[in-house]
Amino acid sequence: MNGQELMPLGDYGFSKKFGWLNDQFGVSWQLDLPMG
Repeated sequence: MNGQELMPLGDYGFSKKFGWLNDQFGVSWQLDLPMG
């Protein structure tokens, strides 16, 4: 809710579904999701 999106979920060449965000507590999350 009060986090910050650093890289929206999308295709970045090295991954078809990658996203990066900081949550409301300052924890950094990087998501690399499988296709399918």
